[in-house]
Amino acid sequence: MVDIKNFPIASIVFEGDYRLGALQALSLDRLYDQRSVTEYTIILNGQDDDKLESCFRADVFPKLSDNLREKIKFLRWKDLLGDAERDGYYDQQALKLALGGYYDSDMYLMLDAKNHFTRPTKPEDFMADGKPAMPIVRANDTWRGYVKNSLAAVGNITADPEVMMPSITPFIMHTREVRGLRDFLTTKYDAALPQSLRKTGGTEFILYYAFIQNRFNDLYTDAPQPVRTLFTKWPQDPEVVKRYIEEVSDRNVPIFGLHRKRLPQLTDGQKDMIASMWHRHLLSPWENAEWFLQYD
Repeated sequence: MVDIKNFPIASIVFEGDYRLGALQALSLDRLYDQRSVTEYTIILNGQDDDKLESCFRADVFPKLSDNLREKIKFLRWKDLLGDAERDGYYDQQALKLALGGYYDSDMYLMLDAKNHFTRPTKPEDFMADGKPAMPIVRANDTWRGYVKNSLAAVGNITADPEVMMPSITPFIMHTREVRGLRDFLTTKYDAALPQSLRKTGGTEFILYYAFIQNRFNDLYTDAPQPVRTLFTKWPQDPEVVKRYIEEVSDRNVPIFGLHRKRLPQLTDGQKDMIASMWHRHLLSPWENAEWFLQYD
């Protein structure tokens, strides 16, 4: 029986999103059900991973509980992909799929550094009808080509190429399925995982969807993900941005996504709304919300 209440949480951090990664760790410690976290895996994917880890230990560890500190495991490229050559755009995607060979849990929760918790959260908040919640959505012009390429890569000729699972975090992944996809791709393309991903013309989450599509109803429930995200360019409508922040602050949406490249685009009013939301739910009055909003 699949364990839907206890699983590891993974995130990838590099120097540019270090501040948001620190905020994520604080939010996980303060707002997520610690009993259910089997490991908090922080994958270091920066220019100087040793320095990155040292900074995290010096700056963030003192603010965390002993319980979470004991569950943190820092991993590097070589820990997951060995001697595989890096491949630029596909490096982070490969790391997310390589976790399928690292964990022995039934599933894992994949986050990006942009994700943080904004209210008390438990594993059940990611579930619907006893399975991870994941909506099926229409593929827009940006994603349609990736969907078609991914379906072709895994030999799925029956799926509708006009729909997909959202390619955004938080994303609960079934470990065995990820491992199966990894093995399929590296065998088919006779290459390491990063290079295999490049050859597909797809992306990690869309390939995962293509691989499990005919088993979707056994693995997931078609239901919304509990997140609102401000991506690099979307949404642009100020009213939508305001609504997203309000939904995270005032309603039962437990995760906020804030892309680092969105930070310099935020208006002063939007920054004030986000800082107010953080102080209301996550940060103490004396903690500096502006530090997390700086763009490095």
